[in-house]
Amino acid sequence: MQDTSKIPHGWRMELTDCIASYMKARFQEEVFSGPRALPDISIPFPVLCEVDRILSVISQAYRRPINIGKNRGGKTCNAEAAERYAEVTEPSILVTDSNTIHVWYLPDALSPKRRADVWNRLHLLREPLRESIKASPQAWRMDKSYFHDNAELKGAINLSPAWFQQGRGPQNGFPEASRLLKSRTENTSTREWVDQMSDTNALLSAILHVIHP
Repeated sequence: MQDTSKIPHGWRMELTDCIASYMKARFQEEVFSGPRALPDISIPFPVLCEVDRILSVISQAYRRPINIGKNRGGKTCNAEAAERYAEVTEPSILVTDSNTIHVWYLPDALSPKRRADVWNRLHLLREPLRESIKASPQAWRMDKSYFHDNAELKGAINLSPAWFQQGRGPQNGFPEASRLLKSRTENTSTREWVDQMSDTNALLSAILHVIHP
């Protein structure tokens, strides 16, 4: 988590931190009978509803551990696992004999509406993707063999709302936006996508704060 004392009031990162803190507190309350968790008043009501939905799925998964076992070399016993194979269709966690969580399976954690919104907003990245492909046609990220044959566009977008999210420490102590987000006159659709996806990205960050702190 970031040091929120250095985050200007009203920034999306502040909202992300509030959501993550609330989701963690709700998880403690739900699973470990922790103190009653109350949300920050800055969290929009639709996002709170989404948090409750996500927490329900995470809690179900945590209460349904599936032991995958390990052999002496530290790898999964494939033959043994195959004998007791069962399709996982419910929220679950895959754990080893030492109760180490290796996988969280969280189907339908996000609401159908939010999942639909994610797909419906992808059109905003069409032109930035074309620009990214044109700027670096020889980069391995643009190798067409890595994409489905019937894909309309094949490539990767050079897009990062904040470099620190990729584990890179900014030189001046502040997040550094990628090129597509720096221009004030070009690629307005890119900034529109980031703005429209901010709540969803905050929820995804909050999920990671709980399941992979």
